[in-house]
Amino acid sequence: MEVQDKDELKQMRDRLAVNPKMVWDQVDQAERDAIFAYGDHYKTFLDRAKTEREAVVEIERQAKALGFVDLTGKEIIEVYFPMKKVRMAMAPDPEVEAAWQHAARQVIARIRAGRQVAFPTLGDPAIYSTGIYTCQTLLELAPEIRTVIVPGVSAIGACAATAGIPLCQGDDMMAVVPATFDNQRLTEVMGSFQTIVLMKVHRVMDRLVRLLSELDLLEHAVLVERTAQDSERIIYDLTSVKADELHYFSTIIVRKR
Repeated sequence: MEVQDKDELKQMRDRLAVNPKMVWDQVDQAERDAIFAYGDHYKTFLDRAKTEREAVVEIERQAKALGFVDLTGKEIIEVYFPMKKVRMAMAPDPEVEAAWQHAARQVIARIRAGRQVAFPTLGDPAIYSTGIYTCQTLLELAPEIRTVIVPGVSAIGACAATAGIPLCQGDDMMAVVPATFDNQRLTEVMGSFQTIVLMKVHRVMDRLVRLLSELDLLEHAVLVERTAQDSERIIYDLTSVKADELHYFSTIIVRKR
């Protein structure tokens, strides 16, 4: 009887006792090799960057080796794009079309003068980007010009990462839609997909909160403002948000499961 009691006590102790495990014991050889490689790279950096001036020189060297370009002496062209809706089934607003044309002609003139032009954009240029409209307009005006579209990190992926939630798993389906759609269209989308990403929410925030509440999805939604920027905010209680204080770069992810 005493032996049995000791066995039970030992089992209980094993279950309740804290037995921390080292991370090092949990990684495989490939991960260990990567850790050592990173350490060696960092030691090399420290060896070459013993002073602030040396650090600046080394950082610049590494940046150039990775393809970064020094903007000193580069011409920066400022162009204006009106904030007006674009509907793919309709002709664009004349002011919007004129802005695309102007920007494209600015690029064409410099390329024909033997220069290279880059159009930087926040996020990924293939997702609701003004850069794509400009590129398409450029190719309509000068189809002989070669363009290269460089993919970026989309606000969709960045928001999901910073909020720590997946976008799609298993047989999930995801929809990315402008939040300015009317309630009927949004309701149809939210009923058909497991993940819904709502873009451009800042002007319709109050209406979205009411709709999500009616659909019992308010607790499944997270709002990320200015993702990947110093002033980034992650908001889980959407009822606490004041629409007139939201920045244009605001996205809502609704994750139903």
